[in-house]
Amino acid sequence: MRTRNWRTDASLAAFPCGVPILHPKNFFGRSAEIRRIREAGAVRLPHHLFVSGPRHSGKTSLLRFVEFLPHAAPEDLNSGIEPGYAGRRPIFVDLHDPRMWHLDQFLNSILKRAGLAAVSSIDRFTAALAEASPMTILLDDVEEAARLDPSVWDALRFLGASRSGSVNIIMSSTYSIGELWDRYETLRPLLRVTGHEILLGPLAGPEARELIASSPVPFPEEDEDWILENSGKEPCWLQILCDFCLRHLRGDRDAEWKTRALARCNAIMRLRGSCGQF
Repeated sequence: MRTRNWRTDASLAAFPCGVPILHPKNFFGRSAEIRRIREAGAVRLPHHLFVSGPRHSGKTSLLRFVEFLPHAAPEDLNSGIEPGYAGRRPIFVDLHDPRMWHLDQFLNSILKRAGLAAVSSIDRFTAALAEASPMTILLDDVEEAARLDPSVWDALRFLGASRSGSVNIIMSSTYSIGELWDRYETLRPLLRVTGHEILLGPLAGPEARELIASSPVPFPEEDEDWILENSGKEPCWLQILCDFCLRHLRGDRDAEWKTRALARCNAIMRLRGSCGQF
């Protein structure tokens, strides 16, 4: 067996599958991506980022983690990640929440998280943010907000291009910037000021091994190697394969757990429209 540092908080699910990671102790890797996001938030002038990747690649988990960083203590975080987020307060906007599809709810949700009073118009929203402390607005699955009044994207483009540097924007999407440009004309004002893209791919080898090593029950070395090989080190597949392995070791004693785990991954790939197969 390899040497491990075991998680001691029994209240955490060991390998959450199919949902965004909401507790930092369940978040592994992405140190290079987090460094780029931190650098973008630390400079005085706005420096916007676009995070793209297929479904279940970890976009929401990454933005949620960034939202948590200003409040994180060192013991909250796994290796390779330092606590803190200098310069700008991250504000996460959940665009899967139907309430955010209404302009007043969208605007005032951002203002509330920034500690500002509610407003009744785009002009007042723009004025409030222009005078506010610097912030990073995290727009997850930004295509979900394309139904909003186009004036909101003009306002964010203005704030994002202002020399005051009050607003930094990080967007995520399953589409690339070019695909969003072609599909959603209303988003184009915001896309014009977003020139840097982060493409989420597999975890680095040490990051994937740290995720596996977080199991409350040690995995046999041959199972660790099988999980690394068959997951491609993609976070979603790592979580699923580890979950099946853990349940097998905890008492299921399912001799076919590997076959069932790969079948589960294939089912998710079909749901997200991928053409690959395990």
